[in-house]
Amino acid sequence: MFQKLIAYLSGLGYTVEEQGKLEKYLVVFRSGRPLGFILSDLSVRMIADAEGKENIAEMIRFMKKNQSLPNV
Repeated sequence: MFQKLIAYLSGLGYTVEEQGKLEKYLVVFRSGRPLGFILSDLSVRMIADAEGKENIAEMIRFMKKNQSLPNV
C-alpha cells in the first residue's frame, strides 16, 4: 500500500520519503517543507505548525476505499 500511496501523493505535488528500519513510515513534504508522517497503520502525525492533516487523511481514506479498483 505504501508504494501506491507514495505514487498518489507524488502525483498531487507532495514529496514522500520512506523511512524506518524496523517499522516503515513515510515522511511527507510540500514545497520542501516537512508536513508530517504516515505510520505503518496509515495514521497521520503532523508537525505542530503544519497545516493539511485533514487533506492527507482524506487522501489515505480515498486510497483505502479504492485500492481494489484498477489504475487508469
